[in-house]
Amino acid sequence: MQQQKRSIGGRVTSLHSKRKRRDRAQRRSVTVMTVIGAIAGVIIFGVVAAGIVVSSWLSDLPDYSDLESYTESGITTIYANDRTTVLGKITLENRIDIDKDEISPYVLEGTVATEDERFYSHSGIDPVGIIRALFVNLNAGGTSEGASTITQQLVRNTVLLDEMTTRSVQRKVREMYIASKVEEQYSKDEILTMYLNVVNYGDGCYGIEAASRDYFGKSAKDLTLSEAALLIGIPQSPNANNPREHYDAALKRRTTVLNRMLSNGYITQAEYDATINDQPKLSSSSAKDDEIANIAPHFVDYIRQQLEDSGKFSESELSKGGLKVYTTLDVNDQQAANKAVQDGLKYQDSGFDGALVSIDPSNGNIVAMVGGKDYNASQFNLATQMSRQAGSSFKTFTLLAALQAGVDPDNTYINADSPATIGTNWTVNNSEGEGGGYMSIREATTYSVNTVYGRLIHGIGAQSVVDMAHAAGITSDLQPYDSLTLGAQGVNALEMASAYATIANGGMYHEPVAVTDIENSKGETVYSHKYTQGTRAFSAAIASEATDILKTVVEYGTGTSASLYSGQEAAGKTGTSEHGRDLWFCGYTPQLATAVWAGYREEKATGKYGGSTCGPIWRTYVNAALKNSEIQQFPTTTEKIQYLDSSTWNFTGYDEGSSEYSSAERSFKNNQYDSSHYRDYDTGAASGPDQDADTVGPTRSTGSGTGNGSAATGSNDTGGAGGDESGRSESDEGAGDDEP
Repeated sequence: MQQQKRSIGGRVTSLHSKRKRRDRAQRRSVTVMTVIGAIAGVIIFGVVAAGIVVSSWLSDLPDYSDLESYTESGITTIYANDRTTVLGKITLENRIDIDKDEISPYVLEGTVATEDERFYSHSGIDPVGIIRALFVNLNAGGTSEGASTITQQLVRNTVLLDEMTTRSVQRKVREMYIASKVEEQYSKDEILTMYLNVVNYGDGCYGIEAASRDYFGKSAKDLTLSEAALLIGIPQSPNANNPREHYDAALKRRTTVLNRMLSNGYITQAEYDATINDQPKLSSSSAKDDEIANIAPHFVDYIRQQLEDSGKFSESELSKGGLKVYTTLDVNDQQAANKAVQDGLKYQDSGFDGALVSIDPSNGNIVAMVGGKDYNASQFNLATQMSRQAGSSFKTFTLLAALQAGVDPDNTYINADSPATIGTNWTVNNSEGEGGGYMSIREATTYSVNTVYGRLIHGIGAQSVVDMAHAAGITSDLQPYDSLTLGAQGVNALEMASAYATIANGGMYHEPVAVTDIENSKGETVYSHKYTQGTRAFSAAIASEATDILKTVVEYGTGTSASLYSGQEAAGKTGTSEHGRDLWFCGYTPQLATAVWAGYREEKATGKYGGSTCGPIWRTYVNAALKNSEIQQFPTTTEKIQYLDSSTWNFTGYDEGSSEYSSAERSFKNNQYDSSHYRDYDTGAASGPDQDADTVGPTRSTGSGTGNGSAATGSNDTGGAGGDESGRSESDEGAGDDEP
């Protein structure tokens, strides 16, 4: 019995032990399951959390559905008035888009071999490349190799351009996601071509075509293996591998490119051996964009400045908006202007330069603009940015003001004696230093007599001349000094052409027009110039009378060198500032108004005359521009000017009440001056009262400046545009004014 009890007790103990073991096992199982569950939970939570984070990273992606809109250069293109001739382009980047068939096979194959050897087999992301780069970088202890595919690099250079410099997991995830989507939308060849059109090749070049032209002066389709390999190596580090700055580093990187092309079977061992030691020669000048006519570079700069100043377009829109800007410039007229200036200056020394602006009087369209004989030598636009004395070509505005005041040009006689004291302190000389008697305003204009015009402006008031010049189209600030009649204040060729166009148009002023229409990248018109009838500056009768007088300048006065071969009637005025610093001829026909300037960029004496220097340039240009045009007559009018008696004004040059004034009043005013002495002087062929040496020295220096519209700076001499308000001449002749 006792034994039986022990047996039963043993079984109980055994069962108890088993239960304990089972309980422990169950507890261990629960613990393991708990741990596994917890880990699974963490993983699931991490996955969910990661999914949420990644989802948030991808929630604000830029629109990548039209990748081509990012790869398009967005260059603003400027066209001539035929709407097909490309005058220039505006862009922040030196970039030229091309198609795949315009790229050397060496570039296509070498880029794939170097940047993404599994490009044609992956779907935008290369897992093998990622793993390889991971091991390489771990062994190197840093980042020595990247894993981005060509598609990813394309995305980084376009859609995610603003994030390019950001190094983060977020940017990488966004980049990889978009790359996978891009692969669904475009073929491999399309992706590769887009990449080659946007990637940075250093030296300010974006895209293989711009790089090829910059470094080797040729198109991308003409690159040799050696040249192509050198360029392919640049994008890895555009600054460090720039061959212009680090040629040895570029050659070292080229060796890597050639090795990868060889290992991937794109070149043979023989090609490799023939190229590895070659050192391609860099070009000293970039190849030009064949699409650009390059006939009016200063005008293109002027257009850009006009667009910027308009406030209608941002810098980004101008440089990346893909705008098409249609201008008023006429290709034939511009080519004629270029040739006329070049031919007219070819026998002058290298520092001697010129400018020309031509305008259609009927609407203000600028049809030709030459801002200098050599744009590469200076981008400073002499036609629009300079401010130089106009010499006697400014007498035209005194003539207009006098006609408007009612001064009869044929029956008003003014003393032509030289020297003449005007007011209290301005002494004016005719160029030969003498003169005598009286002459009509018509004759004084024909032969450009300084003393007559000095007395004329003093009589009608300098402010009336300022007002007339501004109404006609002069935009420069003018001071009401008597010396203004001799062109003693600064103007430029554009405003002189514009003002003379107002006379040709019967007294109706049109603001100069350079841009007619602008289209955005979608072909939508975003700007269109609205032409009007113009603004009445002065009456048609005044315009007709002024034209009749200015015709005599060309027919038998100081401007005979501008007479046209065709018989087309023309009118105009010569101008020569003191010592020939500034030479002018401003003239017009019914079809064109054109101003020509010549001189040194850095002002100094030329010893030349406006008639003999600028007259022939004007004539050559207008003859060519109107070669196929019918001869036209200047417009006429039935309007009449109501002339007043000449005694209405004091044309003695003296202030009323002075003893000199009383004496002058008693002189015999009908004793006309012997005008034959003055004939053709401004041509340099004979002497006379006006070699147009009628204004004082420099107004503003124009030897410096840039093509971006910066203003010229420099010194002001007395009597010029600025300087001493007394306006006293630097000699006892020439310009100045009578202000104290």
